[in-house]
Amino acid sequence: MKVLSWNILANEYIKKKYYPDVKEELLNREDRFKIISDNLEIISADIILLQEVMTEEHNKLKEIFDDKYYISPLIPILWKGYKPGESGNVTMLKRTRINNIKYKALDSMNYIKCRYKNKKLYIINIHLDDSSDVRRLEQVENIIKKVKKSDKVVIGGDCNEEYKKSSGIYKVFEENNFNISITDFTYFIEKQMKIDNIFYKGFKLKESRVNNICGKRSVKNINCQLENYGSDHFPILVKLKNS
Repeated sequence: MKVLSWNILANEYIKKKYYPDVKEELLNREDRFKIISDNLEIISADIILLQEVMTEEHNKLKEIFDDKYYISPLIPILWKGYKPGESGNVTMLKRTRINNIKYKALDSMNYIKCRYKNKKLYIINIHLDDSSDVRRLEQVENIIKKVKKSDKVVIGGDCNEEYKKSSGIYKVFEENNFNISITDFTYFIEKQMKIDNIFYKGFKLKESRVNNICGKRSVKNINCQLENYGSDHFPILVKLKNS
């Protein structure tokens, strides 16, 4: 089973002052979406967890991928202290691999019950609070309560917290028998950061990687990222097999 998680950068958050090193033409909405959708086609994951999807992009995803994927409703993100925005999480599940799908909203995140190879599978697409580590910890603890007794779980998305073994949310995942798959940086617009991850339980890890052809942070490579991926986050990929 191939799982992709990717923050695709909502157009509502783009301001030139936030991206001073990026060539202006690389921030064009239509061009970025074409790059993103091309990457999704090439990767062809069984489970696709997208964050910062806006209504327009959600509609386009349905136009392009509806024959191959079940595409969830858009769950807008509601962060503490922020006005409600338009963007949120969307989960795509390959029709030939995943079935018996039930969608729910869990604290602005996609919470999905389904079946994979005739086994119950729980999938949660996360985009944790942007500013409060206390709130992020609360969100993760609420997620854990929902799936604590479940045998097979995949949780992925933008954690908005740097990966360190000592970090609160990562400790909670590990203490509850979840494996952490990504330890490389996934974002480098402001600085190199390890903030996207895929957590899993009830599977064995065959492969994990950050899809990054650009290398380490530099002005040149920041532009390389937007040119090749259309987003300020790199896609992250894992391959899992039944344990």
